[in-house]
Amino acid sequence: MVPFLLGGNMRYQRHSRHRRYVRHERHGSDATPKAKIKTVGKVQYSADGESGWQDTIPEGLMKVSTPLTFYIRAKEVDPEDDGSYIYKFKIAPGTGDALSLQNTGVNKAKISGTAPEGMLSKTFSVNCTVEDSYGTEVTGTALTQAWSAAPAA
Repeated sequence: MVPFLLGGNMRYQRHSRHRRYVRHERHGSDATPKAKIKTVGKVQYSADGESGWQDTIPEGLMKVSTPLTFYIRAKEVDPEDDGSYIYKFKIAPGTGDALSLQNTGVNKAKISGTAPEGMLSKTFSVNCTVEDSYGTEVTGTALTQAWSAAPAA
């Protein structure tokens, strides 16, 4: 009976060694580590989402009762995005009523709509939080602009 038990143990040990080897290959030093987010810069504005990125919204653009459309992005992320980051844009509650925010690509979102008169005494604010593949989240600096009155008709 002893040789049978030894043989069984040997097969188990060979199998265990093989599993360790496979595990080493999957999670070993050959795997490329993903970037871990450290900082996120200021949120930027663009009229068309392709060019003319600015750190501020132009004066007079944020008018209540006037349709508007523009794009936003995070100016910079450190370290540079390796394709594993998730960008989460958010309009601060109560600062952009009736505006919609739609992600249009990696690190880009479109804001559109018409703000009601009740926004006149408030300041619009939108920000971006970036999450890496480890679940670490870092929030950038918000893009803000005070609402102004629409021109008299």
